[in-house]
Amino acid sequence: LTAIDRSQLGAPNYEARLKAYARVTSPEDPLLLTLTHQELLPLLYIALHDLAHARDLSLRTQALDLLSVILTH
Repeated sequence: LTAIDRSQLGAPNYEARLKAYARVTSPEDPLLLTLTHQELLPLLYIALHDLAHARDLSLRTQALDLLSVILTH
């Protein structure tokens, strides 16, 4: 969820981040159901940060989806 592009200093790797969000929010992958509250907290912080600061609309949308999944479980 925090992948950085190796070719540009400090630039996010959007493709890797979107894949990570897709995996975490996938209904077929029960990853979120196995995590404790302590383990979910960093995911929550990352999603909130991306929602507030990401320039890419698809990244913000995926962050919002992750927040929705976390809050409904």
